[in-house]
Amino acid sequence: MKYYIAFDGGGSKIEGILFDENLKFINKVRTGSMNVSFSSKELLYKNANEAIDKLLEGTGITEIECVYGVFSWLMRDVMLEKENIKFNKLDDRGGEGLVGLLAAFASENSVISLSGTGSVIFYVDKDGNGYEAGGYGSVIHDEGSGYHMARMAVAEAVKYYECRGPHTLIVDEICEYLGADDMGSAIGKIYDFEGKSPTAALASCAPCVGRAARRGDEIAKELLRRSATVMAEQTLGLIHRRNVPMDVPIVLEGGHWKNDRLMVDTFIDLIHADQPQREVIIPYFEPVVGAVLAMPHFTGRKLTDEDIAFLKEEYKDFRYKINE
Repeated sequence: MKYYIAFDGGGSKIEGILFDENLKFINKVRTGSMNVSFSSKELLYKNANEAIDKLLEGTGITEIECVYGVFSWLMRDVMLEKENIKFNKLDDRGGEGLVGLLAAFASENSVISLSGTGSVIFYVDKDGNGYEAGGYGSVIHDEGSGYHMARMAVAEAVKYYECRGPHTLIVDEICEYLGADDMGSAIGKIYDFEGKSPTAALASCAPCVGRAARRGDEIAKELLRRSATVMAEQTLGLIHRRNVPMDVPIVLEGGHWKNDRLMVDTFIDLIHADQPQREVIIPYFEPVVGAVLAMPHFTGRKLTDEDIAFLKEEYKDFRYKINE
């Protein structure tokens, strides 16, 4: 029996799945950031080692046929340095764009609108050529990302805290999430968050906006609309710049889209206002399952209807779910 690992590493987490040659699930793991823009090199090494060790813990497996998905050069080094585990092949071809498409059962000839801790727009044409928009990182801006949302949210919360802005339930949500008594101490916790850099800790506050919006907070709703708007602007900008054919769909990818249905609906409305016939696809699975599906994709194994039915049952805990 051959064994494989699928990784989806990003700004807020490393998510991994251990599976066998029949695509049968064995184990899963989730640890901290795998992005140099969000965490120190020392913390990244710690997170990478923890992900690998916890994934294989208690399995008795000492040889991995191939690792697929999204993982950094640093994680590659950590895997190759492991003396007790043999990694025969490390394959990150296609990166986060491909795993997103596979998780959505979508064609490679698609536009990918990725909004996670960071954000980027990809387009792969019918000849396999790739194009991008955005993706400039947290130092520049990363508009439409979870990090961008969290920065706007904390700014609004601070305005209220300092008596220079309207009340918003975002304050309550951030304080509860961070275990803080007020925004002053919440800011302190962002700068001293165990296991996270300040940038990653700030980005992790993004879901507080969705929770506040579902409680009726208008400022939170406006931030969700603003995030959707900049994602739509970037996506449409790339579509117009590259003259993307109308039959090429837009595929959503990334955890920030799950923050709240309002963000997704606003994005779709803006796309259809400009291009009514353009299809927008919401993924079936989380990206890490797309990394699992990279195995049959790159080995030339065509998935049958029976295979897909098996996968939908075997990985049902990894469905891509948007908060309502």
